[in-house]
Amino acid sequence: MRKNRSESRIIFELLAIIDYEHCTSSMIIRKANIPYNKFKEIEEVLLKRELIIKEIDDDKSYYKITDRGKIMEKRTFHASSIILSRAVYAINWYNVSPLFILISSSLAISLSQLGLVPAFFLLGAGIFQIPAGIISSVYGPKRTAMFGMYVLSIFTILSGFAWNLYSILFFRLMVGVGAAFYFSPAIGILKNLFGQNRVGLAMGFYNAEFNL
Repeated sequence: MRKNRSESRIIFELLAIIDYEHCTSSMIIRKANIPYNKFKEIEEVLLKRELIIKEIDDDKSYYKITDRGKIMEKRTFHASSIILSRAVYAINWYNVSPLFILISSSLAISLSQLGLVPAFFLLGAGIFQIPAGIISSVYGPKRTAMFGMYVLSIFTILSGFAWNLYSILFFRLMVGVGAAFYFSPAIGILKNLFGQNRVGLAMGFYNAEFNL
């Protein structure tokens, strides 16, 4: 059994395996790499919650994912993607400052001038929060958050090719714009996935990922 997997992670893997093909218990145990007793515990939970159904054919038990199970699998995948991308978002708050000395020597920019770099990032992240919310209400939070992550990623890469102070300031400003277009719409996605009753739990994971 692979270590350091939470039960929710194992459940997600089991749903994905069953969704891919109808499996017997032995096939699921082998593919998920879990002991038999653990499988039986999770099987009971999945059957009780009507996420899977159990069919008997030629004295063999086969498992099939239900429509409810497919929704659960899809929801888990999307939530995991949002929370992991939050970590990528968080990295961009701190990935330039440790390199200030190297940037200063290679681009002949004083350290005092480089203090503008994080300021421009925060400027972009702050000013474009409201426009991001307006655009999200028109085009939807998913498209807006994806656009923000694309902008953030592209200009983070371009920051490594900056040739003077003005270019790096522009690139970091655009990284901040991407962060703004990602942050609030991503919260909207989580709210739609988990509903009003469980949005607090989702937000807890979302904000915790920033500190990791």
